[in-house]
Amino acid sequence: MSSSNAFESHVEYVVPSSRASAEGDPNEARSLHVLRLAPRWRDALLADLTRRARTKTRKGYEALERLVLGPDGGVVVSNVGGFQSAHDLLEPETWCYTSDEDDASEDDATPRDASPTSTSTPTPAGAATKGWGLVSAAACLAHERVRDASRGERAIAAEDLYGWLNANDGGDFNKLHEHGGGDSWSGVFYIQCPPPSRAARGADGATSDESESDDDVDGASYGTGALGLRCHDRRPEMRPEKCIPGETHPEKVRYLRYQPSAGDLLLFRGDVLHAVESNGWARGPRAREPRDVDFSALRLSVAFNEDSLANDGKIAARAAANGAGLMSGATR
Repeated sequence: MSSSNAFESHVEYVVPSSRASAEGDPNEARSLHVLRLAPRWRDALLADLTRRARTKTRKGYEALERLVLGPDGGVVVSNVGGFQSAHDLLEPETWCYTSDEDDASEDDATPRDASPTSTSTPTPAGAATKGWGLVSAAACLAHERVRDASRGERAIAAEDLYGWLNANDGGDFNKLHEHGGGDSWSGVFYIQCPPPSRAARGADGATSDESESDDDVDGASYGTGALGLRCHDRRPEMRPEKCIPGETHPEKVRYLRYQPSAGDLLLFRGDVLHAVESNGWARGPRAREPRDVDFSALRLSVAFNEDSLANDGKIAARAAANGAGLMSGATR
């Protein structure tokens, strides 16, 4: 399998930017690339990764409940609520680093008749692998479709990637952030995208919000789990020191709002600002025991960044240092 036949579709969306950015350096233009894997490979990834993701999330919630630091404990970066794993998910040694990912309980597992995780999936490179390494294989093929060779971007390998698992329940969201400069790529592979949760029902069966609105009585709004993306605003008048408090600017940069589905693989430049809205209403108290979590109702995804430019810089620096050392030795 190659980058030309690994995907059944590839759609490119323009990420909104300010007029100043659009009319300036063409390198400021940014796109969201949405790729759908060929059905057979997509189904194999989802069958393998859904159980792994649910089990890893359960272990993460248990670690948070016990306030235990370690490989199962999560981190807080842009996430508000939910669970975000450590950023070593795509390291080769962690692809299948726990046997209990394969021995998930029936409460956390997908149906047993769905392509078992013990069956290895052939990667495009021809080697058999399973687990999180499948995400790396898919990300490398997707990057091959979008990389700009004219900018010196080379094909990437698994060692150029680092990634983490995201698990968001209703009420959880991610704040606006970016992942790096415009010479790198960021991406997301969506494993599970359930419909948004609605307001909790009372004893009489009525919801706290009987309207079709996503606003509660306090004015707090809840979304549908969409990913919002926009470019930085490069206009001089929008710099913080130029803005007047309370003033409304008529040309704010709008968002590209994308509603993901399980099996979507997204790529965008590392300097694109993005946020994730809540996938519906919070399901009761924020602090819950893991046994109270409906793992089939979580939005599960693997986010990743490619670091090829930084890796190449490290290699070049080491080569230069070694060369300088050899030269110094030769002149003694």
